[in-house]
Amino acid sequence: MKEPRTSVPTRFLMACALAVLPTAAGAQPADSFRELAELIELGKAVLVTTAPHGKVIVGQVVDVSPTSLSVFADGSKVELDEARVRRVRQGWNDPIADGAVLGFAVGVAPSLLAAFIGTGSEEASLALPVLTGVAGALIGATLDSLRSDRLRDLYVREPRRMAISPLVSRERAGAVLSVAW
Repeated sequence: MKEPRTSVPTRFLMACALAVLPTAAGAQPADSFRELAELIELGKAVLVTTAPHGKVIVGQVVDVSPTSLSVFADGSKVELDEARVRRVRQGWNDPIADGAVLGFAVGVAPSLLAAFIGTGSEEASLALPVLTGVAGALIGATLDSLRSDRLRDLYVREPRRMAISPLVSRERAGAVLSVAW
């Protein structure tokens, strides 16, 4: 029994879709400053949220060590140890033009390939590939401009939590203390 074969345009479309999907590995924030040192770009702007009060420091990264982060903010160098940092976010440039180029490529390639494979002649019309390319570019640019998350989390540490709950029954009265690090 033969396995069904996929056509060249179908395989090409699947390859294009896989190429543009984001990878999950790049989306994970670091758990420690050792991992943060590999993700962060020195000299670029960061937003650092401190613990326990959530103060936000905006500055440029000077240095990252396994135990501390140095940021140049408000005209001076601020040294933050890992225990005082709750979150580090860094911006990234994502020009709208790259969305348009990607949309154009995804729009034009399959229809161009289908036009040449489907007709088998050199007289294939280029009108359809151009139209689908322009439509893809407009869609790609629009979707890229709608992205509001221009900051990505590089390091996130959950805040310490403590809760006290009453414990009352017919035989006892007291409290339950729950502490999480």
